[in-house]
Amino acid sequence: MTRAPVALPPRGSANLIGSLIAGESTTNAATFIPLDRIEIVKGHNPRSAFSGEDAFSQEVLADFTGSIRDSGVLQPILVRAVGNGRYHLIAGERRYWGATYAGLRVIPAVIARQDASPEKLALIENGQTEPLGEVDEALAVYHYLAGCTGQSVGRIPGLLISIKNTREDPYTLQDLMAGVLGRRGRSLTTWGQHKAPVLKLNEDEIKVIHNRLLPMKPVLLLPKLAALPQERARLLQEAVEHRWSTEHLSEQIEQVLNASKAGRPVNGSVAVRNRVKEIGSALRNYNRLPTEQQTRVNDLLDQLGTLLNPSPT
Repeated sequence: MTRAPVALPPRGSANLIGSLIAGESTTNAATFIPLDRIEIVKGHNPRSAFSGEDAFSQEVLADFTGSIRDSGVLQPILVRAVGNGRYHLIAGERRYWGATYAGLRVIPAVIARQDASPEKLALIENGQTEPLGEVDEALAVYHYLAGCTGQSVGRIPGLLISIKNTREDPYTLQDLMAGVLGRRGRSLTTWGQHKAPVLKLNEDEIKVIHNRLLPMKPVLLLPKLAALPQERARLLQEAVEHRWSTEHLSEQIEQVLNASKAGRPVNGSVAVRNRVKEIGSALRNYNRLPTEQQTRVNDLLDQLGTLLNPSPT
């Protein structure tokens, strides 16, 4: 027997939870779909597909889950029907997991048209709710454009530059970008060229940006060291530990590149310079040291001077 649609309480009412758990079917705004009929396709969500963000754990969503228990799911998720009464989630994964953790049986959902692009809808929906991180957005848009054009992801930045230079857009990339990014997508210079270096980041660098250990701008400099992966990893670690500015990291990268071109030991050259700076900073505390420690510092500096400037024999 088919359950008749019921009138739900106003959105935001705590009584909404009772209706959802009871398994009510539909309203005129959205269909209520059992959570166990919704499948999550791996990699569908631009919020986590590229950065590995653990955005949906029970711990991360604890406050959100509490809000759902109190007020319900106030915005429907977006799904696609795949037959046999089952659905693939397109957008709203935080709401899906929050409802699951809150103990709901069903969730309000809008069923997307079969001809709608799930990648495009997921990008738009994420942008309209909680903005994506810069890396997730850039990678998701580039992969979306590649899928729409049949080109490789690596070719997309070059195509965007070509459009800017020739004014020819055979793949309608301008319209595709505007469709998911709005006004930002209409500026190829601002978005397309500036975001291209994201494609050259490695997994560790993406995680650093995602975890807000460093801003994106300095991290985007590190792919210059693609031929020196050990130095690239070392500078990333030091930049995080010491919260280096973009300018300082740029200087360190140039030192590494110059040392490499000159055939000098890269690690030794840069490490010594960094050590000298650290010692110089530490010597500012010299006058605060006890007399015995000052004497010891003087002896060590004398020994260092002798090693670096040996007397001619």
